[in-house]
Amino acid sequence: MTEYFNRNHTGGRARRRSISAGAVLAALFFPLLAAVSCIKADDSLGVGLIPEDERLSLRRDSSFRIETYNVTVDSIIASGMQTNYVGSRVDPVTGAVRGGLVFQMSAASFGNDSLFGTTPTIDSLFIRFGISDTYGKTSVEQTFDVYELTERVYWDSVYYTDFDPTPIVGETPLFSFQHSGDADYVVKRIENADFISRLADTTGYTVDSLFKKRFKGFYLKAQGDADAALYAVDMTDSYFIAHYHNKDAKPDTTYAMYRIMPNLPSSYYYTYNQCINVLDYDFAGVDPELHLDDPEHPAVTAYVQGYGGIQTRLHFTKESVDALKAKATAAGYSEIAVNKAVLQFPFPTRDPEAMDDMYGRLGMYLDFKTFDPIPDYSYYMENNGYYISYGGYINRSRYMYEMDITYYVQRLLREDYEKRDVMLAPSASEAELHKFDESVLSGSESAEPPLLIITYTMIK
Repeated sequence: MTEYFNRNHTGGRARRRSISAGAVLAALFFPLLAAVSCIKADDSLGVGLIPEDERLSLRRDSSFRIETYNVTVDSIIASGMQTNYVGSRVDPVTGAVRGGLVFQMSAASFGNDSLFGTTPTIDSLFIRFGISDTYGKTSVEQTFDVYELTERVYWDSVYYTDFDPTPIVGETPLFSFQHSGDADYVVKRIENADFISRLADTTGYTVDSLFKKRFKGFYLKAQGDADAALYAVDMTDSYFIAHYHNKDAKPDTTYAMYRIMPNLPSSYYYTYNQCINVLDYDFAGVDPELHLDDPEHPAVTAYVQGYGGIQTRLHFTKESVDALKAKATAAGYSEIAVNKAVLQFPFPTRDPEAMDDMYGRLGMYLDFKTFDPIPDYSYYMENNGYYISYGGYINRSRYMYEMDITYYVQRLLREDYEKRDVMLAPSASEAELHKFDESVLSGSESAEPPLLIITYTMIK
C-alpha cells in the first residue's frame, strides 16, 4: 500500500498522496490495544454458579516427613533360583556373610542300561560350577566341602535364606576342593570311589523320583569365616560329568552329564531339581552409625543390600498425614484426592562409578519376606504385560531413585489405614533381588533427605 490516487476533477489533473503501511496498522491496532488493556481479568467468573460443596482447590506439597531405618531381614525366599552364592566375605561397614548351597542333580536318562550300556566303567568324574560374578577378595583361597544329603528337599516347596540343612547333611564330606581367583568356572575331579560306583549302577530307577531317592542332594559350604569372596554360581552352567567306557572300548570313550539346574525338563521325563541358597550373617562388626535395628534412631545413611542382609525401612509419619489433612480442614475442605505422589531418594555422593555397584531398580514392600508390594508396585501385573507407572529405576543424571506411589499415599489419608511402614529393597525380579549389590542412599537425618512431592486436589 504505497500509493493512493485522488483525482482533482476541477483541475483535471491526478494528485498522488503517499501513506506508509506502518501508519495504517498503528491507526488500527493501538485503539484496540487501549480498549483491551482497560478490561480487568476476572478469574472468578462463574464461581458463583458452582455449588459450595463442589468447589475444588489444587495444591502441591513437599513437607511430608519419611523416617529411614537400617534393618536386618530374618530371611527371604532363596529356593529355585538360577544364581546362588557360596563362600565368605566381610564388609567393613555392614558385617560378614557366608553362603552355602543345597542342590540336587538329575540323571542324564532313565532305565536300567539306557544310560551307560552294558558293563560300564566310569574312568573319571568331575563337577563343574559356572561362575557369573564375584564379590570380595578373590585372591584369598577358600576350602569348600561337598556333603551328601540324608533326606530330600522338594522342588515344589519354598525355602528361605535361613534354612538350616544341618539335620539332613552327612557326617563327612563327599569331597573337598580349594578355590580362589576370578575364573568363569570351577572344575574339580571327584575321587570318591563309593560314590562313583553308586553312580555307575543305573538299576532300579526309571523316573526322577526314584533317582532322587538314591541321590537325595548335596550341600556345598565354605570352611571358616575368612574375609575372602562370594562366588555367584550359575546353575544353568553347572553339572556333574562322568567319563566312561564299555567292555572292550578305550577309556574315556564317552560321557554322561548330570545337570543341577533347578526344575529341568529333560528329553525323556520331567526332572525337578531344587536348590537353596543358605546365608549366614554376622552383624557384630557393623558400623554403629548405621543404627542397625534401632527403632529409636532414624539413619543418616540408608542401605539397600538385597542378599547382603540389610534393607531400609521407611516410616511415613502419622504427624505428616494429620498435617496434610489439617491443611484441607483449615481451608474449608473435607477431602483430599491425590493427583500424583512422587518419592525421590537422593544419593549422598555424586560419584558416577558408585552407581555401577547399585541396584538398577528398587521395589517397595509392605512385607518383604513374602514379597507383598505396595499397590503402586504391582509387579504381578507388570509381569503379565501391564504397564505400571511406579518406576523405581536409578536416575543416573539426577543421582537418585524416583518412585510414583500415588495410590499408596492416597491410602495413607484414609482414617482406617495404618500401614505406614514400608520396606525399600531390590525389585522382585530374580536378576535384581538375588545379588550382593549395594545402594547407599541419603537417609531422613541427612542434609538432603528423601522428598515426597504430593500434588492433590481438595474437595468440599
